[in-house]
Amino acid sequence: MIKSDLLKLINSTKTPTPQLLKLLNILEEKEYVVNKQWQRVQEESKQDEVSGDDTSTDDVISHIKDDTDTNPLADTNETLLSLRQRLLSKDKSILDDPKSTVRTNDYHESIQQDMFNELLDLALVLKSTTLNFSNALMGEDKDMISATSNQLSANADTMDRVGSNLNNYVSNKLGSKISLFWMIKIALVLFVVFVFILIIAKLLPSM
Repeated sequence: MIKSDLLKLINSTKTPTPQLLKLLNILEEKEYVVNKQWQRVQEESKQDEVSGDDTSTDDVISHIKDDTDTNPLADTNETLLSLRQRLLSKDKSILDDPKSTVRTNDYHESIQQDMFNELLDLALVLKSTTLNFSNALMGEDKDMISATSNQLSANADTMDRVGSNLNNYVSNKLGSKISLFWMIKIALVLFVVFVFILIIAKLLPSM
């Protein structure tokens, strides 16, 4: 109705103004949009009937009215080319589904939550493994230190016994006789052995 009146007005004027031409283009675009949306709503209503969902006519009309009830002369955020591509596409775009952003955010949040839980579990496992390794290492070191300490104590006791036995032997067998005379005898024996070795060393080259 509005389009036909506008066409009559343009035909009646010899030189149509740019505003009239722009208004005509906008009306054609809006008519195209309404037709495509009506076709889509009909297809969705058929699918809903097959699946068992009921869509009322008032909801369909309000849906179309919300999409078309805009100022025809106002600038829109969506270009005509993108609008045509969106309407002619088989799949619904993100702009057609207002819940897609919420679903996308929920999906990413679930992924982040899963990653956080996995990292937390990994940190707990690493902590437990580190503590177990540290306890095992400290236990082995403790056992090794204890064994070494016991061995050193046993060696010290053995040395003490040997020292006490030597002292007892010297005091019981030799008494006060172990003095200068005994040391002179040892020195003479060593001197005789040394002279004997020198004689043998001189005789061997001549042979």
